[in-house]
Parts: sequence; structure tokens; C-alpha cells
Amino acid sequence: MKKRYSVLTYIVCNYEIVHEIGEKDPEAEHILVTDDPKLKSDTWTVVVDTGLQGSPFDKCFTIRYNSFKYCNTDICIRVDGSVRILHSLKPIIDTFIEGGYDACLMPHPVHDRFKDEYKLWVKIRNYPKSQADRCIASMAERGYDFNYRGLFQECFSIFHKGELASTIDRETFTYIKELGQEGKIERLDQIPWSFIMNTRHSDMKLMLVGEQILRSYYMQWYRHNSDTPQINLNGFGGVEEHYVFNKKESCLYIPTPADPACIREREESLLQEIARQIQIADKFQRRNKRKNKIILYLGIAVAVLITILVLILI
Repeated sequence: MKKRYSVLTYIVCNYEIVHEIGEKDPEAEHILVTDDPKLKSDTWTVVVDTGLQGSPFDKCFTIRYNSFKYCNTDICIRVDGSVRILHSLKPIIDTFIEGGYDACLMPHPVHDRFKDEYKLWVKIRNYPKSQADRCIASMAERGYDFNYRGLFQECFSIFHKGELASTIDRETFTYIKELGQEGKIERLDQIPWSFIMNTRHSDMKLMLVGEQILRSYYMQWYRHNSDTPQINLNGFGGVEEHYVFNKKESCLYIPTPADPACIREREESLLQEIARQIQIADKFQRRNKRKNKIILYLGIAVAVLITILVLILI
């Protein structure tokens, strides 16, 4: 059977565990690119690229921005290695093809201005402020308006093979190499990628999806190098709206099939994970209570000792 589309993921330097596919679409090829000749999978077609060089980010971005090197079809769904395919992605690809879209992208769920995202990475992701300032200065030199609203995430996308995808990949890869230092590529690529999209390709016809798709009947996003699902409120509660190319746009909501068995299966899996997270939180809270008691008792003991010492000295 001739394949309609490719699903591409990648794992380098053992950064992720293999998330096996739950249900495969027979009309799709499923490719996992890696630098590890020992990596195995029961459901992915593993492709070992021995030509990958440099840091983990160099290897990762060499694959990410050269996806069609590994695909044998003209459409590629690209997902991070931290995402598991639960069920066939046929309904998603059907919507993409029938809509005549140039690409499918995921807006950032929280930030739509570059400086806000840099600030967050500096604060909680151990990203150097000097590098954030350097990247901002580079974009400013190119005339970027930092009040322009629109920021994309890289964990999910769909592209057609062709000049447009090749140009975006080439421009982005060139720019993040330029932004890198000491021979290492820039690690925070989604902002430079969004810069390229916003300044050079804002006329694209986009199919927009929110993070909901990564916590849907079709896919589940996990914490890095684990089988712990990422559960948060992004994407729950209806259609997501985000700024894209400086205009507020609605993202497609990807519903669970109306089959009661499908609904029950997904709801049960989510409820089980929520229950597990609650148990972890309760355990953490109990542990903190014990720590607080110990600290309290130590504080009392120290106060008593100080009082005794003062009395002795008097």
C-alpha cells in the first residue's frame, strides 16, 4: 500500500524513552530517527543516522529542520520524542489535506511575545540572560517589532514537502547556528523559528491546533524521558484562541470520536493519571508536614539552648 503521509519523531543522546504507538494508520509510515544503533522499537521504523554530529541540540535540530530527508511521502507530521501516538492520526491528516493548508502549527499556549518567553526561560529554565539579550539584539537589528504578537511551539507540526518547507527549515537552521556560540547551536529554537515565520512567511494558510491535541484521544505528551503524562489545564475547556501573525485566531478542537467506548477509554486514562498525580501531591504534602514539624521542634530546641546559655552567662 502506498503511504499517504509520514509521522516522524526523533530521540538523540538517550534524551527520551521510546513511546510505542498504540494504533497505527496503515496509510502512514512511522519513522523514529536516532543516533543510537542500539535503540529498538516494536512499532516505529527506527532509522539510525550515523552522520549526526555535535551537541544533543545540534543533532536534534539537524533532524528537525531536515525532516523530509527521512520521509518517503510528501506530507510529514513531526512530533517530539516525548509524545506518544495513541490512535491513528488519519482524522487529523484528513482535515489538513481537505482544508488545503500550507502547514499545521501550534501556537504557544501562554506567551505571544518573544521577550516574555525569554524572561521565563531565564527565570526557570537556566537559560543565560546574556544569551537572551544577544538573541533579542540580533532580532532588533533586523527590525523586529517586539510588540508583534505570535509565537509557535515546536512539539507538533505538519508540512508539505516542497520549496516552502525547505526554505523555512533552511532559514531557521541557518539562523539558530548564527545565534549559537562557541561552536554550539542556539538551544531555544522556537523563538528564532517564530521570528522566521512572522517576518517572512506570514501569508501562509495555517491549520492551527492547540495543546489540546497533545492530551487528546490521538496523542499524549509526557514529561521528558519518562512515562509520566503532562497534565495541565492548557487545552481543556473548549476552543483555544491565540495570537498568530498579530491577529487572534481560533485553534481547531480535536474531539474524541463519538463512540462511547472511545470516550470511556480516554476519560479513564486521564482520570487514572489525575488520581496518580493527586496521590503524589498528597505524599509530598505529608512529607512537608513532617519536615515542618521537625523544623519546629529543632527551633524550639535551639531557643531552649540559647535561653539556658544566656542564664548560665548571667
